[in-house]
Amino acid sequence: KTYYTDNGSGSSTDFANKGTGIYVTERNLLARSGVTVIGAGKGKTTIRMERRANAFITLLDADAVSELTERVFNICWANMTINGDYDGIGPDTTNSYGFWGAAQTSLLRDLEMINFDSDAIGLAGDKGKSSLTTIMDCTIKDCGRHGISLIEAESCTVTRNSIRDVFSGGVRLEPNQEPNIISNNTITNNFFSQCGIPITGNHFGTATGRDNARGNNISNNTIANAVGQAIIMEDFTDTLITGNDITGSNIGISVSNSTRTIVENNVISMLDGSVAGIEVKNAISLNSIIRDNKVVPRGVLTTHTGISLQGVDGLSIISNFILNSGLDGIKSSSCNRIKVTENIVDGANRNNATGNNAGIYIDSSSIAPLVTTIANNQVYDTKGVPTLYRGIHARGTFTKSVYGTNIVDNSASTAFTGFTGFTDAGGNVT
Repeated sequence: KTYYTDNGSGSSTDFANKGTGIYVTERNLLARSGVTVIGAGKGKTTIRMERRANAFITLLDADAVSELTERVFNICWANMTINGDYDGIGPDTTNSYGFWGAAQTSLLRDLEMINFDSDAIGLAGDKGKSSLTTIMDCTIKDCGRHGISLIEAESCTVTRNSIRDVFSGGVRLEPNQEPNIISNNTITNNFFSQCGIPITGNHFGTATGRDNARGNNISNNTIANAVGQAIIMEDFTDTLITGNDITGSNIGISVSNSTRTIVENNVISMLDGSVAGIEVKNAISLNSIIRDNKVVPRGVLTTHTGISLQGVDGLSIISNFILNSGLDGIKSSSCNRIKVTENIVDGANRNNATGNNAGIYIDSSSIAPLVTTIANNQVYDTKGVPTLYRGIHARGTFTKSVYGTNIVDNSASTAFTGFTGFTDAGGNVT
């Protein structure tokens, strides 16, 4: 059966009562406050939005007259397929979406969202903030931009969704512009394939984004074969990235210009040709912790660094396990106030016979760093050019720095090299 529908009268619509079928619309639909729309199931009830520019299901009440009312409350859409009629994957050109707008205390559940030129679901803040809204148990695929965008959202949850084959991000968080807020949201227990989680605190690239992008939780997601970075975070504060399982990305987790970030208990499986398991960069990445992560190979690796730090101030690298990295196990370049403690690095540079690398490499040749601590680490079986590879290497001149109680075993032509300006606290073993 094929049914034709338009923006309706605003009453509740239960497609299951009308039987399964395809509902075709040439108009935008309004998802009105207090309205529940339930289908007979994914693939049984289908709304097909005929492809055209600026087509979407608007999260906006028809009588909205101000920013205080230009959002919806207490909606529920569930158990159906919504097809955007887009026939390929690539950059969006017609600006058509699935759901778009601001929703509060609402639920999108058990939806199949497919074939959208832009985003399948966008909780956008142009006319109001989304809050306490849940997107769960949805299947999203073949979108020309993102699967789900949270552009101004607070205390929203995205959970148990499957998102694959979208052109950019599986779930994207960004406040887009001040004074929009993106805070205290949870992205958890989702599956991503051929896409990742880009988290941009300020879409326009200025440092002020950190003040309005805070307290978000990215946890227990499975991300496979994301192009580029699996999880990208820029200009955020107080973010927790934990328990994620990442496979086959160029960079597993990338953190830039972000404060008080915790990256913990993630498992990152790297392919050859990749860059880094975890990357933290730029001096504004203050007072963050990278701990209890595993960066392991998937196949024979010759190219990647386990954990890479670049120009960071105030970071602790604690109790991580790095196995068979293609290059350095842990590398820090031009960083201040770095603590590298209780890590295990096994087999750095193992498959790169021409490499000049180390299990732990702290490079300060371009700055005079303060308060660097390298302690209680275990480095095993670093390989490479016989006269050049090292267990733990501190290059340059350091101030108020200390190293001690490290173990370097069967690792390198030289176990410990450099350490100018360090205090040897003793207990280092080769």
